[in-house]
Amino acid sequence: MPNPKIPNIKELTITIQKLEEKIIFAILQRAQYLQNLEIYLPEKSGFLNKKKESFLEIRLKMQEEVDARCGRFLIPTEQPFCQNLPKAERNLAINFPNFPVKNFQKINFTSEILKNYLKFLPKLYLAGTDNHFGSSVEFDVASLRAISERIHFAAFFIAESKFQYQPEEYKKLILEKDEKKIEKKLTRNHIEKEIFTRILEKTNFYQQFSPLRIKVDPKILAEFFKKVVIAISKKAEVQYFLHRKF
Repeated sequence: MPNPKIPNIKELTITIQKLEEKIIFAILQRAQYLQNLEIYLPEKSGFLNKKKESFLEIRLKMQEEVDARCGRFLIPTEQPFCQNLPKAERNLAINFPNFPVKNFQKINFTSEILKNYLKFLPKLYLAGTDNHFGSSVEFDVASLRAISERIHFAAFFIAESKFQYQPEEYKKLILEKDEKKIEKKLTRNHIEKEIFTRILEKTNFYQQFSPLRIKVDPKILAEFFKKVVIAISKKAEVQYFLHRKF
């Protein structure tokens, strides 16, 4: 099976850093509002005909229904949080005929992303209610989508670049189906340290020169990247290898 054309390491690094910034900006915007925990509780959405779903669930589903019609989820890095979405209505020229994983939805970590985002929420955002539910949930959706894009970009493109660099070593581990060995092989501790430092520096810089009312501790955001974004990215990369054909 021919390998897909993967961007070179410089292009991959640029894309990863852009996606990092996308997450930082979305979370900093969300942090301008209090936790507003009502938006995460069933029967508190305010929608008369959707009493079993939270406002976040409803808002996320509405957004992804539009995205699905526009063809967003035909791209491997774009994985939906919701199920039973409408089919794409656009005839997209984008396709990935040589990609060694044919069913992109097999590698979908959105449920784990959502669970960990909500778990980290008390550290990222100030406690309390300010009644800005619509704005809060809007930036929650933006944050979740940005986090998902970063993680699934790593799952498909970063993982594939690692495979193409050392194909025989990865083929052996894939055939053995040893997830722990695959994760150990793909882990780059020095890169993870660089990301942690970069998030600290960028968060501090953006908040220093932006007119934000409420600040986020850069260490907490860097910790979020380490414990959630990077950790789930590695799990997703492992699954990519286990589903990769050669």
